[in-house]
Amino acid sequence: PGGSLARAIFGAAGEFVKNPKVAFTSPALWMVAGVYGGTYFAKNVSDVVIERTGTDGPIAEWGKFGVVTGVNMGGSILKDAAFARLFGAALAAGATAVAVPTASYVLFAAR
Repeated sequence: PGGSLARAIFGAAGEFVKNPKVAFTSPALWMVAGVYGGTYFAKNVSDVVIERTGTDGPIAEWGKFGVVTGVNMGGSILKDAAFARLFGAALAAGATAVAVPTASYVLFAAR
């Protein structure tokens, strides 16, 4: 809190140089990599299924879109829940939870 974005970025990048073992074994890094990896896996599997079944046109494209979006959103929600457990120490220390506005859910789904 109170630092600049550039300082945070350089600090995180410096961690990979100064202490790569800690940086590469961070659960946060692997959770984000898991979401990206799962998304690319779903896209590539969708491409293979479309190619091998000979499906073409809007059905194939919308099907791929649905599968990839579902995997990405599902992975993102699981990652965010894990982040909340990992970094939510203030909540465990007796702070009250803040309700998430409906607009946040709408904007998340719209992205």
